[in-house]
Amino acid sequence: MFGGKTIPSVMVSVIFLLFWVVVYPSSLEAQRRGGGPGGRDDMSRRMEEMKKRQKKQEEQQFEKLCDYLELDKTQKKEACKLFKKMQKETEKLAVDTRKGKIDPIEANYKIIDTYKVYREKFRALLNQEQKIKYEKTRETGLKETGKK
Repeated sequence: MFGGKTIPSVMVSVIFLLFWVVVYPSSLEAQRRGGGPGGRDDMSRRMEEMKKRQKKQEEQQFEKLCDYLELDKTQKKEACKLFKKMQKETEKLAVDTRKGKIDPIEANYKIIDTYKVYREKFRALLNQEQKIKYEKTRETGLKETGKK
């Protein structure tokens, strides 16, 4: 009765049954939740975390630059306004690009223009000594100035 071809077919049936009872329901639940590790929700969460880290790093670099240039309170207040405005504009362009509202190449040109305007306005806040220090950081970065 269990000779030859019967045992493998019983094993296949048991494996198939285990799949439907154990694995398939959990995979359906993971799909319903948006996926487990590596799913849509997980990917969205990781993207948000990455954006937050990047934003924090940009803010830390900005603070280091302000400290290195020794901005006074008025300069720093105006510089912060410019920086936040630039961040908001570039973030909006990135979101619009992801949503398909704007062509990525066009978005890149707009981001470059946004940075140029920001740098010009930021530079206008500086005195001559600060401008020289700022140009040095533009050439070598803060790491070469001793401010890491």
